[in-house]
Amino acid sequence: LFQLGEFVKLHIGGYSLGEIRFEVLGELRKFNELWMSNCPLLKTLPLLPGLKEIQSLTLVHFPRLIEIQGLGELKSLQVLHIWECNSIKSLNEFDLSNLQNLKSLTFYGCKSLERVLGVPKSCQLVVDDCPRFNRDG
Repeated sequence: LFQLGEFVKLHIGGYSLGEIRFEVLGELRKFNELWMSNCPLLKTLPLLPGLKEIQSLTLVHFPRLIEIQGLGELKSLQVLHIWECNSIKSLNEFDLSNLQNLKSLTFYGCKSLERVLGVPKSCQLVVDDCPRFNRDG
């Protein structure tokens, strides 16, 4: 019998609707890695309390994504990769400053990214191929 609580990693790819709801993931008890890719219509990504234990979050190719809601609630998050999300300009400074366990934050190919403020001191920030990024804030 398959138990939802046994998942450790989850990859969601090619999601083509404009909205996503994570209520079903609230059943996951040992959920620590989420990888999402190729979600062309999503503008907002609502991270609900059911995801609060995840340690690694990777978002790849979300061309319309402008906001990640609830990021600051992911207190266990250690790794955050945001790649090829061309509409995102910044992350919420308050959210980032709450992520005291964050060790690695990587942006790659985010053409509209302008700034990243509130990164914890113990976190390594890597920004590559983001032409509008201003390192001074």
